[in-house]
Amino acid sequence: MVAIDKAATFASTPNDPQPGSTRMCLRQKQSLRVTVHPI
Repeated sequence: MVAIDKAATFASTPNDPQPGSTRMCLRQKQSLRVTVHPI
């Protein structure tokens, strides 16, 4: 669980030159939020 969170945060870096990647990261972040919320 921690590894996934770390990976998502790393991918969510604002240095990402790919706009599509940022969009995907945002989506992943939302999913992670929902997954971590119940914990």
